[in-house]
Parts: sequence; structure tokens; C-alpha cells
Amino acid sequence: MKRFFAIITVFICLTSQGQHLYTSFGPGMTGKYLSGELQLGIRTNNATISAGYISMIDNSQPSLFNARAGYIIGDRLHLYAGYVWVHKSNENKEMNSKTWSIGGAYHFMHYDRGTFFVSGNYSPRFVTATIGMSYNLFK
Repeated sequence: MKRFFAIITVFICLTSQGQHLYTSFGPGMTGKYLSGELQLGIRTNNATISAGYISMIDNSQPSLFNARAGYIIGDRLHLYAGYVWVHKSNENKEMNSKTWSIGGAYHFMHYDRGTFFVSGNYSPRFVTATIGMSYNLFK
């Protein structure tokens, strides 16, 4: 958890160097459970770095905190990969774990400084599909 907050602090500090801060959020499905995803990141040219989480409505399921690096192809496709911290319990640390994920998002409708998108993430334990909005990812 300390690493997660350290990464967010680095992102906030780097935004003062002229990069573009962006956010994306949306509802989706993780496995068979409803979920919500929130990401905060930085875009420099076509490269992106972000941190965020996926939280499932069923409280018996873990929260997935992640850090991602990605690349934007054209004006529509965003591919990324990263590290995921699977947080299941505060009291039982043995239940928590870490893994990796890969994914992509297709941004199908552009408006002002934002887009609507559909995305999918794969990790060895979870598959997530999301439809949502991003702001300030594209110029």
C-alpha cells in the first residue's frame, strides 16, 4: 500500500513538468460481479502512466489496485500493462496478493476534451470489461 501512495505522489509531482493529467472511470463487470474502475494518469506524447483501482460491489471480493504503463495508437486505441495488488483483507495479510494485468481500451466517441470508451483487462485471476468516460486523455 505504501508503494501505491508513493506512485500517486510521483504522478502528481510529474504533472508540474508539462505533461497532461487525465482520468478515466466507468462501471463494468469483473468476472460475474458488478465493478467500478477509476484511473488517474499522465500522458506524454503517446505514452501513458496511470494508477487506480477496480472495486467490486460484492464485499466478499477483493479490490484491485493497479499501476499501468501504456501507449496510445492513433486516436482510438489505448494498450497498457501493469502491476496489480489484490487487496482482500486488512487483518489477514496472507489473503492479499500481487499479479500482473494487460488490457486495452477503444475510445469510440470524442467530445470536447473527453471520450467514451470500452475496455478489457486480463490478469490470471480476473477478467474485467468496462464501459466508461475519460477526460483529458486526448488533446
